[in-house]
Amino acid sequence: LLLLNRFSTPVALAIAERQADILIWMSIALTGGIVVWWYITTLTSRPLLQLRATSGEVAAGNLDVIIPAYQSRTEVGELYEAFRKMVSDIRVSRAEIEEYNRTLEQRIAERTQEVQSLLDNMDEGLFTVAVDGKIYPRYSAATVEMLGELNETSNFIERISDNEDDRQAVQETFELLLALILHDLCPNIQQ
Repeated sequence: LLLLNRFSTPVALAIAERQADILIWMSIALTGGIVVWWYITTLTSRPLLQLRATSGEVAAGNLDVIIPAYQSRTEVGELYEAFRKMVSDIRVSRAEIEEYNRTLEQRIAERTQEVQSLLDNMDEGLFTVAVDGKIYPRYSAATVEMLGELNETSNFIERISDNEDDRQAVQETFELLLALILHDLCPNIQQ
């Protein structure tokens, strides 16, 4: 525009006269554009910044954080509502897990007592034996009648025979059975 002002053309003279008006209107338009851009950016970025801060608290384990409602039908509003629902579902799941954990020991004790009651009322000798012949602590009452009084050092192999060759044969059979079971369950493991 300044170059055109140096020439004395009618267009240049008209532009020079209107130059101040043009600069004012361009400044107003630019300022208006910046304000509109700032407003739109604030509308989308403020909720996203809040969501980011809130998600950081949730990630740190604070599920009691308050997530304000975002009243908009835009993608940001949908994201906000999905996040609120996810946190709400996590709160419910956490409460269920805490309740489950709180009652877990009691339920285990009840089940153990039920199993022991079942074992005590059986007519069969039912017990678990380790490969080395050790009898595990849970066994039926009939097992005591068949094998005699048991304690933590009781060994099945020693109780079934006084003959050392028989004991050795049972021990080898246990080891063979375990090897076969392990081979079937985990064929890639070398023993």
